[in-house]
Amino acid sequence: MPYIYPLPPWQRPTPSRCGLLGERLRRAEADFRSVGVAPSLRSRLLPEAAILDRVHQHGGFPSLPSERRKVANAIRDASEFDTIRRLVGSGDRRMLARAISDAIRGSPAKDEVTRTPYQFQSQLWMAAILTAGGISVTPIPTNNEVTPDYLLDIAGTAYALEVKRPESDAGINTCIRKARKQLASLGIRGGIALDISDCLPDADLYQYESDPTTPPYAAIESRFVQLYRDAGARVCDNRTKTHRPHYRHICFVLVYAKGWRWMKAGPRCPELFDCTEFGRFVTAKGNLAFWDVERLRVAFNAGLKRTRFVQTRATHTMS
Repeated sequence: MPYIYPLPPWQRPTPSRCGLLGERLRRAEADFRSVGVAPSLRSRLLPEAAILDRVHQHGGFPSLPSERRKVANAIRDASEFDTIRRLVGSGDRRMLARAISDAIRGSPAKDEVTRTPYQFQSQLWMAAILTAGGISVTPIPTNNEVTPDYLLDIAGTAYALEVKRPESDAGINTCIRKARKQLASLGIRGGIALDISDCLPDADLYQYESDPTTPPYAAIESRFVQLYRDAGARVCDNRTKTHRPHYRHICFVLVYAKGWRWMKAGPRCPELFDCTEFGRFVTAKGNLAFWDVERLRVAFNAGLKRTRFVQTRATHTMS
């Protein structure tokens, strides 16, 4: 979709709206407890709600970069966990309690070395977005690490999905190899979703003095596209347009990153954004897998639009 500036008023996380976003975090925490997530002093949701409450009460955003980082992260989490909490309302979703318990840990700054909470958050967020887009998503019980995260029902056909969040660009290949083995364990086709947010330069993904005349994702564009192409090349030989050995059961790779920026002019609120690329790897154009993966791509984009108030870099499909 084309970049629109300035943000429409209804998409801006203004100070007055931060009170509502703080309430969403508290509601998410309460709903998580109702399905078996034990109260924990390590949960960052209530501290983030308090951060947004202060913005609302003061009627303005802080000026220090360290405080602005916490505010922008809290706004992002208010959106994501409000979406995630909708997954946990029925009995068959109770198996998500452990993942949620891990995902709500961490800190408002999100700058610690250990990335485990955000890896679980990425996993849950992907299920929430696909569900919002109309895809039936079923968590797979994990007795060990050799099974993928989810089963997807796409027009009556089952596909598997494994979500990974590598901690560096050097870890992308390792994550893809592990995901391949996990998907192969079920004996059905599937795909990999890679959140590469931790693989991009922090200063480019999280900006404090951004040029408002350029899209928010401009700073990471070239590196993001290169990492996406590298990931696709692990699955498919670009020269022959065929799957690499042991990857024939992989029919899609979704690569994405999520960031925010504060602008040096214009609206003083943070602007959140996503970057996504969708690779489709099938044996024949127009076969069942081809159209099922296209349905998945459309559903992912629809889920983003239905649940977010952020600017999104267009998702393309590479076959």
